[in-house]
Amino acid sequence: REQMHCTKCGAENGPAELYCFQCGNPLPTEFLSESQQLIVQKNTSYYGRCFSALRRGKKFSWNWAAFAFFPFWAAYRKMWAVPVLWMVALQGLFFFQALWLSPVLMLLGGLFGNMLYYRKVRCVVRDIAAQPPKARQAQLAWRGGVSVGAAVLVGVLLLLLCWWWAFFFGGMPALVAVRG
Repeated sequence: REQMHCTKCGAENGPAELYCFQCGNPLPTEFLSESQQLIVQKNTSYYGRCFSALRRGKKFSWNWAAFAFFPFWAAYRKMWAVPVLWMVALQGLFFFQALWLSPVLMLLGGLFGNMLYYRKVRCVVRDIAAQPPKARQAQLAWRGGVSVGAAVLVGVLLLLLCWWWAFFFGGMPALVAVRG
């Protein structure tokens, strides 16, 4: 594999790197295809660098938004199954009284969020490839992009899940302080 040279400082970087190890400058990358751009829509340069690194063999890349807000980020990026699975995992942590493991969920989201999103984008492109061009672009735009409403819905569902545990199982007594 060939090394990449930073355009700012000239340092030699590995082929799977997103940023120069010496100065932190974003490294040149392959662009997203037109179909991928229609799906990603927001932050195409960032995801172009991430997807390029993943294509070159990098196993994972860090995503701060996915780390801090994983189920909301996944819903915002229209990865519908991911927030559902995250809530099931969180419910399991409540049930087994292992909330101390919740930072592990955050770390997993930060480490593997870009890879999950890259797989989703590739699957959508592959699924829609056989359609006529006009229908393909409409499907790519509908199945891609972002959804603020979905992120808000995940927040509401998370609040309902906390309420359910607090009132029916006493799983989070700090939420409701009953004074007698």
